[in-house]
Amino acid sequence: MLLTLTVLVMAGLSFALDALLIKSSRVREDVRAFQVLSQAKEALIAYAGASDRTNNLGRLPCPFLGNISNYDTDGTAASECNAVTGVADTVNSFGLLPWSTLGLAPLRDGSNSPILYAVAGRYKRGSSTSIPPYPAGNLTLNNNSGDYVAFVFAPGNPLSTQTRVLNDTAANQQAQFLERRAGITGDFELAKIDVNSTTPAADRYNDRVLGISQNDLIYAVTRN
Repeated sequence: MLLTLTVLVMAGLSFALDALLIKSSRVREDVRAFQVLSQAKEALIAYAGASDRTNNLGRLPCPFLGNISNYDTDGTAASECNAVTGVADTVNSFGLLPWSTLGLAPLRDGSNSPILYAVAGRYKRGSSTSIPPYPAGNLTLNNNSGDYVAFVFAPGNPLSTQTRVLNDTAANQQAQFLERRAGITGDFELAKIDVNSTTPAADRYNDRVLGISQNDLIYAVTRN
């Protein structure tokens, strides 16, 4: 009986320790994600406010559209991003954070995943939409209204259902990084981070996101 009790106590301690380690790991990843996403957002807003005042003031750079494997060595914004003749301003663009163009180091989250970046068609560099006046952003999150003009994402570790191919672009690998998404032309869908202890760690939603609003860019422009 004593042996049984000892086994039960040890099992309980093991379960509690596992839960504590998972929670501790989650906290570390949250902290790291907040740090790098905040850094990315600040750099993007600064870019919009410092762009030349003739054509690109208030604009955001295109993503880095190269292969994921080249993220650490390149990170340059594409000169054109997902442009479609006649409808370029309605086409949003998704890729990797153009860290080199922003004057940053190659940012990665707590899982060592690269930072992803989506920009609204109306606000990407090269758009023909007049600024000012500032149009409403055409990116939404979970179908909620909000004038988002860009998002930066910390995707976390791949889930058991995700296989990330590094010799491909982030746009082609979107489903392998973000757990739920409706596509780059409309709404991004992000499930809440799942901390349910009954869900295997490999299958817990772990995306983090930070948005850039229309007002963020207006402030960046008018303060200069």
